[in-house]
Amino acid sequence: MWEILGGGLREPRREEPRSPRRDRMTLVVILTIRKDALEAFRAFERHAAAVMAVHGGRIERTVVVSPTDTPDLVKEIHVVTFPDEPALLAYRSDPRLATLGHLRAASVVHRGSRGRGRPPLRGG
Repeated sequence: MWEILGGGLREPRREEPRSPRRDRMTLVVILTIRKDALEAFRAFERHAAAVMAVHGGRIERTVVVSPTDTPDLVKEIHVVTFPDEPALLAYRSDPRLATLGHLRAASVVHRGSRGRGRPPLRGG
């Protein structure tokens, strides 16, 4: 259908098809770390963050808590973001992350996460 504008004919504007909405993923990851293995954990964290960046992810914030009831442990709360779920899944399945498993196993006693629409926590 044509429109009449200011005395002339003009073809109506066509809406460009929009790309599917890509939902940003935000996770809150809670890690319990052995104090005597903090160096191994920092190495894991540094390398995992580099792999994360390849997939568009990043650690936005970190909060460190030293529980008084368990002086040999430290809790870290990480707010982690990814551009979408496929990016998060690609990070989790990245073989470079798997090579860091020994550092995580040596330092992390427990981990859990919460997030909007998150897949189950595995790996990093």
